[in-house]
Amino acid sequence: MSEPAPPWRHNPGCFWCAHGVRVHVEDGRSTIDLVLDERFQGGPTTIHGGVLAGLVDEALGQITGVGGATATLEIRYRAPIAIGRRVLVEGQVDRRDDRGYLASATIRYPDDPRPRVEASGRFVFIGATATGPRA
Repeated sequence: MSEPAPPWRHNPGCFWCAHGVRVHVEDGRSTIDLVLDERFQGGPTTIHGGVLAGLVDEALGQITGVGGATATLEIRYRAPIAIGRRVLVEGQVDRRDDRGYLASATIRYPDDPRPRVEASGRFVFIGATATGPRA
C-alpha cells in the first residue's frame, strides 16, 4: 500500500518568497501587505503591471492552503500603483469544487477602499484535493 502524497507546501525558492512577500491565509481569504520599491518599476513612478498580476496570482494560488495552479487569470487595471506606497492584496475564494476553485482579488491602498487592480481566476488543486492529500 502506498503512502499518501504529503500536503502541498509552498516552494521555498519561489520568486515572491525571495523578495520577502508573505501571504496571510485564513478562512478562505488571503492578504499580502507590502510596499513595492523601484525594483518593481514599470512606467515612470509606477509599479509594473506584470508585478501586480504576479502578486494577485501568488495571493490566490495559496488561498486554500493546499496549493492551486493558475488555470485562468483575468486582471483589470483601474489605476496605477505608485512606487513606495503601501498596498494590500486581498483575495477570496468565490466557489470551490473537487478539482479547484474560482477566486477573486483586489489591490488597493490601505487608506482608500477603491480597488486599483481587480482580478479573478480559476485555480486547480495541486498535491492535494479539497478534502485532503491525494493517494
